[in-house]
Amino acid sequence: FTRRIQSKIKDLLQQMEEGLKTADPHDCSAYTGWTGIALLYLQLYRVTKDQKFLQRSLDYAKRILRNLNGRRVTFLCGDAGPLAVGAVVYHKLKIDSESKECITKLLQLQRTVISTDSELPDELLYGRAGYLYALLYLNTEIGPDTVPQSVIKETFKEDKYLKDAMDCSDVIWQRGLLRKGYGICHGTAGNGYSFLSLYHLTEDKKYLYRACKFAEWCLEYGAHGCRIPDRPYSLFEGTGPRSSQWLRFAVPSQWELQEAAASISLQPAASLSSHRPRMVNHGHWELWGPMPADGQSWQNVLRPPVRLP
Repeated sequence: FTRRIQSKIKDLLQQMEEGLKTADPHDCSAYTGWTGIALLYLQLYRVTKDQKFLQRSLDYAKRILRNLNGRRVTFLCGDAGPLAVGAVVYHKLKIDSESKECITKLLQLQRTVISTDSELPDELLYGRAGYLYALLYLNTEIGPDTVPQSVIKETFKEDKYLKDAMDCSDVIWQRGLLRKGYGICHGTAGNGYSFLSLYHLTEDKKYLYRACKFAEWCLEYGAHGCRIPDRPYSLFEGTGPRSSQWLRFAVPSQWELQEAAASISLQPAASLSSHRPRMVNHGHWELWGPMPADGQSWQNVLRPPVRLP
């Protein structure tokens, strides 16, 4: 399983670099543009410690920091994302002056975020939560005092939020194999991330098992009739999310991955969940049979589409 993932990451990076030659040169966002590519290479460096990935991330970071537009303030769609990623890349390269300059510019955006006259929403993609995420990202990647706590006002670690997340994960397990695509934004890779997050929070191997099964489904890229995204080489819509998700499976300690692989081949689905995953197809549900056994592909257990009320 690990070797398949590593091989697929290498192939997808080559495809991505070729495809980026025709990408929008003005899209600097983490969501669909060049910041997302810089973030992907930064993650590759974090996992592999290969300096060439950090240098590649820097190449993209320099490009995006020259083209900030000032129209939005969030991590995914605005200037906060390029500035936060740039700060982390420069910090890891020990270019502290450039890192601090990025952080200063990021903090200057706060005036827009907290302004009483601002029509900024509170959500993650375009709103205040997206700006808060950029601040929390810096404190995670560089150090807890990078952004003063007075700037960050966030509620976390309350049990009610964890319970809601676990309830949502059960719905994703039942309905999360999407024909719309494989990406983080609208596809199965993004749903797989929810299981990884819960596994790291709870250390319940049920969630690692579920994440592995969704990743295994994504390994059969192109075999499920999913649509091609508008930006097929971006981090959130294209090849980037699958590389990023599979990279997360290369990261866990070897015993975790071995145990997850063993659970896939040896444990029946019923021992981990009373539900089986199903695939959405624009108003149709495609029902799955029992979990595939070791070495058996998802295609072999796919049932014909059945319309449900």
